[in-house]
Amino acid sequence: MPNNIDCAQAFGIPSLEPEKSINFSAGFTARLLGHINVTADAYWIQIKDRIVLSGVFDRNNKYVRSVLLLYNLNIYQLQFFANAINTRTHGMDIVLKSNWKIKKQTCYFALQEKSCHHHLLWLVVQHVYNPADFVRWKGG
Repeated sequence: MPNNIDCAQAFGIPSLEPEKSINFSAGFTARLLGHINVTADAYWIQIKDRIVLSGVFDRNNKYVRSVLLLYNLNIYQLQFFANAINTRTHGMDIVLKSNWKIKKQTCYFALQEKSCHHHLLWLVVQHVYNPADFVRWKGG
């Protein structure tokens, strides 16, 4: 259901705002001994006000049912998109590749390591008791 309709506002769901992101990345490549290739990439990504799908607003909840009846909506469950989380992802990718000539055969060797850390700061709305009390929480 769109966030800009009266029903969404009755549940305390704010209008969507654009996500804001910052991204830093750096990398290098090198050739060692003429047949070994190394690449390394590091990255850091921060997204604020990330848009995600809310928890389920279920008609079994008396407050949800009253709002749905008020707006004459014959819906059992609904969800909204919301600017509900901030994320930070950082990591490094390292790839080592090599070709070796062994008795007229070429042996190809590749090794890849990926290290990624993902941090979520968010509010999960799963069980709604009074959605009008919904407050956006922003982590740091």
